[in-house]
Parts: sequence; C-alpha cells; structure tokens
Amino acid sequence: MEEQDNLQMIDNLYDPAELGNAVKTLRKAAGFTQHDLAHKLGVADHVIAHIEQGLVKTMPPKLLLKLVVIFETSIDELVIGRRLQ
Repeated sequence: MEEQDNLQMIDNLYDPAELGNAVKTLRKAAGFTQHDLAHKLGVADHVIAHIEQGLVKTMPPKLLLKLVVIFETSIDELVIGRRLQ
C-alpha cells in the first residue's frame, strides 16, 4: 500500500512551479547564474528561465538526472521537495 500511497502523492504534489522554485533556490545556493547552469546542462539559457518560471510542464528525464548530479540531491527531493520512503 505504501507504493500506491507514494504514487498518489506524486500525482497530487507535482507542480512545475514548485520544481522551478527548487531549481532556482539550488542554483542560487550553488552560486550559479542561469547561464552557468544552462552551460552545465547543455541547454540554452532560456530553458533555465522557463524551468524556474514553472513553464516546463514535463521535464526530460535526462535533464532531471543532470540536475540531481549537479545539485547533489535526489529526484524526489528535487521534484516534490522531500525524500520518499
């Protein structure tokens, strides 16, 4: 049942704006500009701006994984703000 609860929670909690806020917070804490982060991810600068503004409704898995590595966090913490059990 825990798995089903977690899946439902993800459906209810995922919000592109929250992900954008998390990316912006982590980026600033790391001392990166949007340009710096875009370069590390191999994307155009405007992609970072769109993510941070919550305009990217579906994040490519490869981009999520790169963010996890760069910010030394986990996907669940990045996407929903806390680690799932």
